[in-house]
Amino acid sequence: MRSLGHLPVLALALAGAAGVVVLAGVLPLPDPYPAARDAVDELGAWTYLLVGAVVLLETSVGLGMLSPGEAVIAVAGAAAAAGVLDPVVLVAVAWCCGVAGDTLSWALGRRYGQAALPRIGRRVGLTPARVDRVAARVARGGGWVLIAGRFVGPVRVLAPFLCGASGMRYRKFLPFDVVGIALWAGTYLAIGWAFSDALESATGRAGQIGIAVLLAGGIVVLALRRVSPAPGPSPTPDPARPA
Repeated sequence: MRSLGHLPVLALALAGAAGVVVLAGVLPLPDPYPAARDAVDELGAWTYLLVGAVVLLETSVGLGMLSPGEAVIAVAGAAAAAGVLDPVVLVAVAWCCGVAGDTLSWALGRRYGQAALPRIGRRVGLTPARVDRVAARVARGGGWVLIAGRFVGPVRVLAPFLCGASGMRYRKFLPFDVVGIALWAGTYLAIGWAFSDALESATGRAGQIGIAVLLAGGIVVLALRRVSPAPGPSPTPDPARPA
C-alpha cells in the first residue's frame, strides 16, 4: 500500500493557512443566520407549518435526536421580533403540534413499549432490571419528568414513549405535557425574541471560533500520531519450525 508521506502535514498546513485567513477577516465565513432569516421572510405564513411539522415529528418519530425543535422555535422567535411572524400564533402552533406529537409517542409506548423497552435497553447498554426501574420511576414521577425533561433533548424525545410504556394513564399524562410544552415553546421563543440582534452577530464569531477549535484539534491529533511509536512488523512464522 502506498504511503501517504507528508500529505497529512500538507493538508494541515493548508487548513491552518485557511484558518488564519478567516480569523484575520480577509475571507469571512458564510453567516447562517441571515440565510435562515431570509428563508422565514420568503416562507411567510408557511413558517408556521414548518415549525409545527418539526415540533410534531420531534417526539412522534424521534426527529428531535437529529434536529432540536428549540433551535427552530428560537429562529422563528427572532423573526417574530422583526415583525415577520405573530408570536401568539407561533406559540399556539408549537403548543398544539407538540401535544399532538407527544400524544402519538405516548400511544406508541402504550401499544408497543412493553415489548420494545428491553430491546431499546440493550441498545443503550441497560439491563432488563434497570429498564424496569427506569420505567417504574417514570410511572411514579412521570409528570414532572415531562416538564423538566422537556428542556433536555433526549429526555424530551423519549419521555412520552416511556410514560405510555410504563402504563401512565392519558388523563394524568396530558396536563403535565400541556404545561411542559407551553413552558418550553414560550421560553425558546422569548430567547429568540430577546437575542434576535445578538444572534446575527454571534453566528459569524461562533464560526470563526469553531474553525480555530477544529484546527487546534487537528494539530493535537497529528502531534499524538507523530510521537506515538509506530507498530513494528508482525513476526512471520518460520516455515522450518513446526507450529
